[in-house]
Amino acid sequence: MFGRVAWYDSARAIGARGDLLVPRIVGAGHILDGTPGIWPGSVTVRGAEQTRRAVDSLARTGAGFIKVYSRLMPDEFRAAAEQARANKLHFAGHVPSLVTVDEAVALDMRTIEHLQQFTTACSSRETELRAELAAAVASPKAWDSAAVISRGQLVQQVETFDATRCRGLAQRVARSNTWMVPTMTVLRAVAYLDDTTLKADPRLKYIPAFFSMSWDPTKDFRFRAVTAEGWVARKKVYQRQVEIARLLHAEGAKFLAGTDLSNPWIFPGFSLHDELANFVSIGMTPLQALQSATLNPARFYAATDSMGTVREGKVADIVILDGNPLADIANVGRIHSVVVNGVLVDAKRRGSILLAAERLAAGR
Repeated sequence: MFGRVAWYDSARAIGARGDLLVPRIVGAGHILDGTPGIWPGSVTVRGAEQTRRAVDSLARTGAGFIKVYSRLMPDEFRAAAEQARANKLHFAGHVPSLVTVDEAVALDMRTIEHLQQFTTACSSRETELRAELAAAVASPKAWDSAAVISRGQLVQQVETFDATRCRGLAQRVARSNTWMVPTMTVLRAVAYLDDTTLKADPRLKYIPAFFSMSWDPTKDFRFRAVTAEGWVARKKVYQRQVEIARLLHAEGAKFLAGTDLSNPWIFPGFSLHDELANFVSIGMTPLQALQSATLNPARFYAATDSMGTVREGKVADIVILDGNPLADIANVGRIHSVVVNGVLVDAKRRGSILLAAERLAAGR
């Protein structure tokens, strides 16, 4: 969802030589955001015409889809959707702060990540909340003012949650072509960043210290201004997000598993297992949770002829477990061996990979 096309090309070349096992990569390259952008390296635009030119440029340089982000203005978002279609590309990512979920879905947004804008959309005061935010963006301090307003609206979103309204939205999403990637693992993580017990997680041994140190909320520009009351509000918002995800599933929305790697307390591979457990907690059967990471991606990419199920003649991407995940989704962590594109990674080789990761993280 955010990278460089050159990185993808390099990884594919390394995999083709057999130097390293790499996944199949479908990458957006640069994020497309409004002005000023949130992340360094984003392509930032101002106005619909500039947006169209930016989408054309991203398409020419090899973007697999257009990753839209939070500060796109409504006219820019619509232009991105239109120009992505003109380039035969999907667009996916964040529902921008000033765009409604309904409009994003109506424009055929391919995926919505992190339940972006759903707590606002499920509020009985959605219109007023959006007007407040739009006024802040239009003020002299623009997005700085909007950040303050957004933090202040968290409690209102929780208190004005309307389950009936949210169920109707979930039904509209279910009827659409839009897939949900709620990344519940990261939603929980960023709601509980003030929990000091997180530092006891044994999986930290696989994360280099220079990287895990950035998970300190006082060192992350997104969380520095959060007060003690703010952390309480964030936890309440997370509980609403769980409720929203439960409604979406109950009404038949389509789900994909994702974790939003590089965010705080997201561990490569391990956090995917956490996400499958989260899906079971919102009412999915273990089989449905498994399919969110296997069959559903194949459906998403129209690749069920070669992927998504275990059949003769299909690509050999298989995880062999020492426990039945249909009995307990936690058994996805009991890995016996893995086959990656036909290459067997047995228990000994997996152990070597994990040990190498641990040594690298420790600086050895």
